[in-house]
Amino acid sequence: MRLIGVAISAVAIAIGLSAASLADPPAATASALPLWFLEDCKDDALRATLFDLYKKSAVQVKLFATFGNWRDIQEVNVMTDAIRKNTGAGALWGVTNGRVIIHIPADPNDKGVIFYEMFHGAFDHSPLEGLHDKWAADAGAAWCNAFRYLMEARYVPDSPWLAAVNKRMAAGVNLGITAPNPDLILFYCGKDYERFRTFWKERQARPTESLDKFFAAHNWTTPE
Repeated sequence: MRLIGVAISAVAIAIGLSAASLADPPAATASALPLWFLEDCKDDALRATLFDLYKKSAVQVKLFATFGNWRDIQEVNVMTDAIRKNTGAGALWGVTNGRVIIHIPADPNDKGVIFYEMFHGAFDHSPLEGLHDKWAADAGAAWCNAFRYLMEARYVPDSPWLAAVNKRMAAGVNLGITAPNPDLILFYCGKDYERFRTFWKERQARPTESLDKFFAAHNWTTPE
């Protein structure tokens, strides 16, 4: 199973999101939720909200999947203290007997973690998953957090996670970074959703070019 840490934070910003790419599905009610989605969550309103975010992110993540290789989630469970203690992870994404199962916290202040986990459906089995450079240890975290940031800016603008990312980035991007970090991806894409999609597609086409070398070659600057 893949262990996933729970990301960073940010505040709402103006982001270029095309209406066509973000056509939202209808909102869900607790009584209409499938049993496989957070059946063990005691907060019906939060469960319904998280399912809405799941549906919205599912529409988007499918657009990023390489050659239609989309790994949808079959089961979503509440992250328990026991699992957190045993794994050291704030959330989990993994495949068991061919079924994609995730565990996320049922936390109203961490709703956007569903976006992070969903993006693994695109990253896993993509050409970037096996890239071996200084980002390779957990390159998926950088891409998943960048996707989470853009989704939260759209759907969860009051997120404490979102606020923290914006605060950190306002203090300056760490240009000497030597580990996966969504800040560099967001900085390069100008925090713009369509640029992020374009950059993702470009990286799929050139998977052997490491991101650290790419950013260094571009002097760590965002395109005009």
